[in-house]
Amino acid sequence: MPVRRISVRFGPRTVRTVLVAFNFRAHDEGCYSQRLDRAFKHGGGGPRRSGTGSPLPAVLRASGGRSDTVCLCHRRHLTVLDSVSGIRDRQEGTVAFGMFNSGQYVLSGLIPAFRALYPNIHVRVIGSNSAQVADLVRAGRLEAGVVALPIDARGLTMGDVLWSCEAAYFHTKPALTEPVTIEGLLQRPLVLPDSGWAQNDPTRRQLSERAQTVGMPFIPDIEVETGAAALAIAASGTAAAVASVPVAEALGYTNRLNYVSLDPPLIETFAIISRDPASLSPATQAMIKLAEEHMRMLHRQYQPT
Repeated sequence: MPVRRISVRFGPRTVRTVLVAFNFRAHDEGCYSQRLDRAFKHGGGGPRRSGTGSPLPAVLRASGGRSDTVCLCHRRHLTVLDSVSGIRDRQEGTVAFGMFNSGQYVLSGLIPAFRALYPNIHVRVIGSNSAQVADLVRAGRLEAGVVALPIDARGLTMGDVLWSCEAAYFHTKPALTEPVTIEGLLQRPLVLPDSGWAQNDPTRRQLSERAQTVGMPFIPDIEVETGAAALAIAASGTAAAVASVPVAEALGYTNRLNYVSLDPPLIETFAIISRDPASLSPATQAMIKLAEEHMRMLHRQYQPT
């Protein structure tokens, strides 16, 4: 079922949903359907922004304003998770899951969805970079994680690529509207995240390879640890940043900064890795299933053209 942004109008008010896949409570289906019907018919008790206590924080797209379609998404979601036997009855435990730093912005709905279904399972999200997540999984310190590609895949089992999106050039120059080549990128002040992982970072590896083809060294003018910090510096006008469009949108910078594609476009791809899929704990299996569904939805929204 495709996921799209929709605006649902309740009288004079319009609630614009944002993509936070599966970020809703696992209500009993009958009660859930009744609440949806009331929300769509009357509006006053209808969907509100996530965190307000509404039964519909961040409503799933594609409903077209119809509660039966949203309920279908809800039932399908529960069916996926019911296939992981036994975890729903667990009283305690911990799931540790790897995720690169910027992924925590766009996959923010993953953890609330897991906790809504398994409130007694503690969650630890670990990782500042995909290369670090790969090292932790390879060493057995994590069972699985979400990474950006490419990574060093030795000793790892790589899942299918579930999500791809474009990384763009974010800047404050209104006159710059054409795609930026690697030569143009290197001639302008540039800030990049993941300073602690330098050339092991997947996005930097792609940019470094492009620089090598034109015989130029790839050395950013400014290096910071997080994508949020890089975009904040770009917003100050000090330097431009190369960042994932979904991450920039999640942080609110697609409305504050100009951005253009690189030439050729830089496409980031994402997958789930593990060391031994056959020995994954039930909690990790459940987290992976949620992550897979979430990433597929993100892929449909940010499908590169």
